[in-house]
Amino acid sequence: MYRFVAGVAVALMASTPAMAGQSEGQDLLFADAEDIFQGLEFDTGRLPATGPLAVRFYVESNGGYTAEMEAVSDLWWPDPLTHGIVGLTEGGWMALVTDLDLAAQVIVDLSAIGVGVMAIDVWSESVDFVDEAVFDGLLLQESAVRLITLTTEGAVIGPLEYTQSIFTGVNLVFRASAHPAARAVLSGVRVETGDQVYRKESDLGLFPVPEDDPGFLALTSTYYGWLDAGFDLVIVPEVEVCAPVIGCLQLVSFEIPIPLTEVEEERAFVPADYTHPLPSLGLDLANYDFGEVLVGNTVNLEVALENFGLLDLEGTAAVSGDEVFAVFPEAFYAQESLTDGVVVSFTPLEEGAHTALLTLTSNDPLRPSLEIPLLGTGVLPESEDDEMVSLATETRCGCSSGTGGLGWAAILLALLIPRRRRS
Repeated sequence: MYRFVAGVAVALMASTPAMAGQSEGQDLLFADAEDIFQGLEFDTGRLPATGPLAVRFYVESNGGYTAEMEAVSDLWWPDPLTHGIVGLTEGGWMALVTDLDLAAQVIVDLSAIGVGVMAIDVWSESVDFVDEAVFDGLLLQESAVRLITLTTEGAVIGPLEYTQSIFTGVNLVFRASAHPAARAVLSGVRVETGDQVYRKESDLGLFPVPEDDPGFLALTSTYYGWLDAGFDLVIVPEVEVCAPVIGCLQLVSFEIPIPLTEVEEERAFVPADYTHPLPSLGLDLANYDFGEVLVGNTVNLEVALENFGLLDLEGTAAVSGDEVFAVFPEAFYAQESLTDGVVVSFTPLEEGAHTALLTLTSNDPLRPSLEIPLLGTGVLPESEDDEMVSLATETRCGCSSGTGGLGWAAILLALLIPRRRRS
């Protein structure tokens, strides 16, 4: 049989003595958010620094990026426990949210003619930028997408035109536009689960079966990504003076590049804590001696098999050795915290010691195969009364944790026909 993990077929060999098992897949969510544009302020001051006309801009921005990735954690065995994480199709999401406040002044310096300096508020703008994208996988090697890029470049604020009368017949004309360019580029680096590191979607981790509490395996996975983000703003102001005689004269025209922020860093997403349920076979019986049994008589041993784990327990039972031993049924199944079992019978056909081996093979990753030595001795009746007793069938309990007899034992007794050796 084969199991596909991230496009890789993993063979579960039928010849493996331990029974293959698989835990329930666990949904994971890796999430990260950072206000990388929060509270950024920039004041250009007076540009140009000298001259009768100048402009001044004040910029404030807020916002940042958010990323989420959905994945599935798989766990299977036999020993050791093998673990893998696969990103879902369209399970990745990243958003870039930014709001920008922009204010501008025109500074008119007429101190040379005794008028003084005037600062005229000519522009105030608030703009929101939102961009988002959905992607496949975890951005790791072998993922459908290796990196995701979001940018607001090309969205233009303005242009805005403002006219202010300075003197009679003389007007100041202000025009401006702004070109914001906010970006966020995220690529995958690795996923760490315990001391295991996965750099590709097909990477697998190996974990020992927890012996202290074998009913489950608790894991924590942390996703690491590389973030390259920034926010730049280019402002293009123009200032003209218009008069009836001279027409319009352009006095100020240039670009003002403003690098608000630049971020390059490894991001550790919020760790995902989860638990994989495991089956756990509860059985304290190490060996069993049926003792002396009259030839032709049948003694049954009820073996209770309790599931102490959080995942359904299933397995098979077989007896090898002397044919005077038998087991029924040949398969068992117990849900979480429930009990199933098998019955081992011993029917000696001749006097003497008899031995066999009861083998329980299950999907319990801690004890995938248990072998219980069986011993019994056949004896001949010593009297006529003993001859009559040899027709009887006896049932005993080999229960763990003090468990009582099994409900289906009576049905089994009807199927077991006692045989008597002819003298």
